[in-house]
Amino acid sequence: MTAWFLRRLLVALVTLFGITVVTFAIVQLAPGEPVPGLAADSRPADAATLRALRARYHLDEPLVEQYRRWVWRVLRFDFGRSFVDHRAVREKILERLPRTIVLNVAALLLIAVVALPLGVLAAARPDSRLDRFSGPSLYLLYSLPSFWVALLLQSSLAVGLGLFPLSGLHSDGAATWPAAWRWADAAWHLALPATCLGYGSLAFYARFSRANLLEALSSGFVRAARARGLTERRVLWRHALSNAWIPFLTLAGLLLPGMISGSVIIERIFAWPGLGSLLFESLFTRDYPTILGLSSLSALLVLAGTLGADVLYLLVDPRLRRPGSPA
Repeated sequence: MTAWFLRRLLVALVTLFGITVVTFAIVQLAPGEPVPGLAADSRPADAATLRALRARYHLDEPLVEQYRRWVWRVLRFDFGRSFVDHRAVREKILERLPRTIVLNVAALLLIAVVALPLGVLAAARPDSRLDRFSGPSLYLLYSLPSFWVALLLQSSLAVGLGLFPLSGLHSDGAATWPAAWRWADAAWHLALPATCLGYGSLAFYARFSRANLLEALSSGFVRAARARGLTERRVLWRHALSNAWIPFLTLAGLLLPGMISGSVIIERIFAWPGLGSLLFESLFTRDYPTILGLSSLSALLVLAGTLGADVLYLLVDPRLRRPGSPA
């Protein structure tokens, strides 16, 4: 198992290196440059000032040298300083990371509470009314673009009915409220963006869990369990469901990092001050250090999620730990 883990880790490190090279090249080859926006005031800078700014931020060096400098800083957990406000990129990421994690954890809870039980119930009673209704409904839900759903919920529930806040993290004056009220206000602001972020994955995972459970229920060990006289409930929860979770782990390991890296649009629409909003702002201001820092963090989270899912897969399935197994 140690050799297998080291091989996976080596592949992840090589993949991370390739991602950083491609990201760095794309950012540098994009039309335009950030230097005119680095001047201290809004007046057009002269040629001498622009040359000084390029030299200060090492933008006049060859791309290979710039990449070497950046990688050396990243190895020391230093993503450089922002071109916009000259703050350390690491500080800006750490400041907004908890808000993005809260948003994504809320979306994950929605998926766990709704998608998994719905998939299990649909698989336990195939061709029932619930199964026939949930299938087309979930496919329709999965096909709806998130930005359209976000704008629709804002216009109907926030603006039209006033049931939820339109955007933001807290209500005005919430800092002076009692702790319980502040928590309730935060959950109130979190409801719409978490729903918009999680509904697509909710539909997908509900159908995915249903398909895995149906496959497990038709397998030989389930038929053997039924032949021994076990109740249907015991067969479902003790035998079928325990094996149906194994393929689910591969996707579950990618769910949280994928949602964190894909929450740019939702955070922007709801003015949620997280990493997605920071990336959106950095792209428009050509803030190269922040863009590279966020891209590297997203790649690292995805690779860590993949590696973690592989490890869990190996731990829960004893067949993969046998000599000569594919793992």
